[in-house]
Amino acid sequence: VALPLIAATLVIGLGVHEAMRTDEQLRRQAFEREADNLTHRVVAGLRESQRTLEAMHGVADTAPSLDAAAFRRAAAPWPIGAERLIAVGYGERVERAAIAEFEQRERAAGNADFRVSDRRDAGVPQPDEDFVVAIRFIEPPAPNQRALGVNSRSVARARTAIDRAVSTGSAAATEGCALSQGGRGVVLYRALYHGQPATF
Repeated sequence: VALPLIAATLVIGLGVHEAMRTDEQLRRQAFEREADNLTHRVVAGLRESQRTLEAMHGVADTAPSLDAAAFRRAAAPWPIGAERLIAVGYGERVERAAIAEFEQRERAAGNADFRVSDRRDAGVPQPDEDFVVAIRFIEPPAPNQRALGVNSRSVARARTAIDRAVSTGSAAATEGCALSQGGRGVVLYRALYHGQPATF
């Protein structure tokens, strides 16, 4: 059985979604023009983000012992931290029984505050699986620090997208959701395996 070890993740900021809101005084033509512009920006952002995701996936796939420094170097050429593409991350599947060992390893590698955590506000109020997919690396680190260590599968919309990415071997996007680092966005996942695509 194939074992997906990690998911490469991109977060696309959706701050521009407010442009879709209108009041009664906004003329329909102006609204439609704004909606067309927004659609173009979102589609362009998704394409740009998927290219970045595929490149980062290739790096992780060929370097199974990837560390934080190598991940940072691989992410450097991409337009991460911009308006549309606000982060790229690397999540690892960890059995719950092995979380303490995993945390200790990450702290010894230089991330003194690393801790795995479940979100309780995102549709999965209690842990219900014997493993997590913890965000191990994220770039750029400073504005995304709150997401580090979060179990992506404790976010219901992320869990759905991860399952789809794992079962298909292709990129899968969440619906718009509240992000662990703050704000709202869409997250793209791409799974890595030993073997062929399967399930957890």
